[in-house]
Amino acid sequence: MELFMNEWILGCDIGSSSVKVIKVLKNGEYEVSKAACRNPEAAGSYWDSLVSAVHECVNDQGGRVKAIALTGQVGSYLFFDKNHPSAACPVCSWQKADAKPALDELLSRFDRDFFQREISMPHPPLESYPLPFLLSRKKREFSLNEETMLLSLKDYIFFRMTGEFISDPCTWRGLCDKSGYYSRTLLDFADFPERRLPLLAGSEESVCCLASEAAGELRLTPGIPIYTGCNDFYAGLLGSGGGDENCYYDVTGTSEHFGFLTDRFEDAPLLITSPFFDKFVCYGVTASSGSSLEWARKQFAQTAAEAAQDAPVFLPYLNGERTPLYNGGASGVFWGLRAHHTSADLTRAVMEGVVFSLAHIKSLLPKRITTPKYIRVSGGAAAIDSMNHLKADILGLPILVCGPESTALGAAMIAALGESWFPDYRSAAACWVSAKTIEPMPLNIDYERRFRDYLRIFEAMGLYLSDSGKDRR
Repeated sequence: MELFMNEWILGCDIGSSSVKVIKVLKNGEYEVSKAACRNPEAAGSYWDSLVSAVHECVNDQGGRVKAIALTGQVGSYLFFDKNHPSAACPVCSWQKADAKPALDELLSRFDRDFFQREISMPHPPLESYPLPFLLSRKKREFSLNEETMLLSLKDYIFFRMTGEFISDPCTWRGLCDKSGYYSRTLLDFADFPERRLPLLAGSEESVCCLASEAAGELRLTPGIPIYTGCNDFYAGLLGSGGGDENCYYDVTGTSEHFGFLTDRFEDAPLLITSPFFDKFVCYGVTASSGSSLEWARKQFAQTAAEAAQDAPVFLPYLNGERTPLYNGGASGVFWGLRAHHTSADLTRAVMEGVVFSLAHIKSLLPKRITTPKYIRVSGGAAAIDSMNHLKADILGLPILVCGPESTALGAAMIAALGESWFPDYRSAAACWVSAKTIEPMPLNIDYERRFRDYLRIFEAMGLYLSDSGKDRR
């Protein structure tokens, strides 16, 4: 038996409120451990969570770990002082982005063609991208000294593991091109020197190894190759299909990404098209899908009511909305409440509203010569069977449920390719990704009509939704 049959690759997913670690054998057998982050506003808390998750996952068998790859949320940043590495590092969360004036300044200064040249994509109207963040912070509380680095949470974990400041182009999209070069023009515009950003390396490059101090904390062997990996969305795409172009992808989480892969750039003005390794991904992203479901679980009935034509319609904008509204100040809306509606009806409305927001994105995606025939669902909400059935019924396509651990699994795939376990992501997915299929079911409810109601409410409230957050920022 080959040695690697007894070895693991670890994929580490640095999430918004927790850290997941997956250990995977070459044959695809895996186990997952998860540790909640006690203080999501402190970077050190994520390291503590990673240590706990690794201990539980590896269980004192660190000698079996072949390689480690990272993935993590994007849009949350921290300033790290190299002169005081043990100092507390507050995390500026994407959920509290406050960069609208900076974003407006950026988009008014440069046009789509300029961004296409500089960062290989049009810059989306999202405050959480790195450049709006930098522009909004340069005149604020951060008086940066010469040794202050701007890092993502994944970059911080990479530093804690290796002692080096290295990242990947996927994590810093919006500030670099697909070849991995920062835009000097945009950095000059932000008055921020490139030396205060991490070096960029390919996701599949092992440029550093696990340092002795970190190995002691993690109970692993020093010298294990560490891969920079990529952002959590891209890792979720890899971990739910590895490059299948015949489907839509639905990567769930606190937010939710919906779109497809393509060999060429697709111009979709209300959505986002960005480089994805040797392809492009065209997609929309919500702000509050997962958080809306969690809110409903806490506030209303645990079990949703049966589908009903007169059920309330919910716009799931509890944390604002990204595509297609692009307004962090937008608010959630229940429309059509009646005296006979129950908490179970409201739970049902929230679930439907989340799926309608995906249907809205789907309706805005560019038309393709070959229409995708199914939807690959992954991430945390993939474990909610009722949501998977609802997506099949409303979106009208079979659902391939790829599992809730796809993001960590996608990170592990990157290290697996780097260690020559597989020649490409399709081969890795064929071995590691399994899926069950859920077919749409004929129902008495007219979801097309309810979706039209959802769009009418969205359009009727457009002006209010656009203005709703201005006085609260």
